[in-house]
Amino acid sequence: MGLRGIFDPENGFFRTLSRMVDVVGLSLLWVGLSLPLVTFGPACAALYHTVRQGDSTYLTFFRSFRANLRVGIPAGLLVLAAGALLLQGYQIMVLAANFVGGGALAMYGCYCAALIVPAGVSCWAFPLLSRFQMGLGHLLVTSFQVTLRHLPQTLLLILLLFVTVWTTAGFFPLAVFTPALNALLASMPAERVIRRYLPEKEPEGEEL
Repeated sequence: MGLRGIFDPENGFFRTLSRMVDVVGLSLLWVGLSLPLVTFGPACAALYHTVRQGDSTYLTFFRSFRANLRVGIPAGLLVLAAGALLLQGYQIMVLAANFVGGGALAMYGCYCAALIVPAGVSCWAFPLLSRFQMGLGHLLVTSFQVTLRHLPQTLLLILLLFVTVWTTAGFFPLAVFTPALNALLASMPAERVIRRYLPEKEPEGEEL
């Protein structure tokens, strides 16, 4: 391989390096836009949409971000509020299970099982928002339906999200790539489900 081949932008090394730079750049962009909290929802939808597309990286992100502001803002705030309340409930259940035991331990198990539904709705909401045009109510109902209809994929998305949050919380510098990596990995099972609902030979953006 000559010098021309080594420095060819189509060389596998440079394609991999470019992809890694995009993962870091998109992760930092998502973190920056999510910190105000109010823009958490559209930032999540834009991140998923961008890693799924795999081209025109930052232009694609900002176009999706802007397009999903109206529904993404209230959806994101609802997800964050529900997450905070459910986390508080989880902590109470853990304390009760540790100090009371018995029935409290059984209630803890039931609570953890029940968390699958709101966690699943949260995992599906933003991928669906990035792929379909729908109002907030339609988005929440559709996310709930997909959560129950495709439980194995839902559990996989929840597990992936849990591992991502757990590792990033343990070592925050990992946030330079974990958000985009999570979205990329999540798109693999999620897209197998979403494609079933895409209208044939119709442009994306139709209602689900």
